[in-house]
Amino acid sequence: MGKGQITGIYKIADTINNKVYIGGALDIKNRWGIHKIAFEKRTNNKGLQAVYDEHGIEAFSFEIIEECKSRELRKREGFYINHYDSRNPSNGYNIANATGKHSLNYGFDPEPISTPKQYITLTEIMSLYKCSKSTVYNWIDEGLPLHKFGRMTRFIESEVEKWLKEGKK
Repeated sequence: MGKGQITGIYKIADTINNKVYIGGALDIKNRWGIHKIAFEKRTNNKGLQAVYDEHGIEAFSFEIIEECKSRELRKREGFYINHYDSRNPSNGYNIANATGKHSLNYGFDPEPISTPKQYITLTEIMSLYKCSKSTVYNWIDEGLPLHKFGRMTRFIESEVEKWLKEGKK
């Protein structure tokens, strides 16, 4: 896997109609770039394309929902397609389940395999733990687990909690 690649599940949210598209990729950042090129070439998912044609790229937000191993990718994608009910045209733009099948039976266990990673920001850590920015920076220097997405830094609340409970090891 290339440096900086993130494997996992992403969500493209249409902020105009409040619908979502769920996808999985071995390199999420690259996949978002491919979606943007497809918008320009008018070869994207029809529902997403219609919103793009009318409102432009500003109508969408892009979010990494969960990082996972490549062998878990399709199952986790299927879980989120079910979770967001994004094959239902009222809720989303997915036309197939994670295996590419168009049947109405998604074929995925509605229960998560494991608790999804929920990323939080430095500001959210400050609010949750009633501390200052400099305290969080000190914790980072002491080994607080963090995740980098380009220039963005995020934390997983359960990892922060565990790290603090275990005495900042």
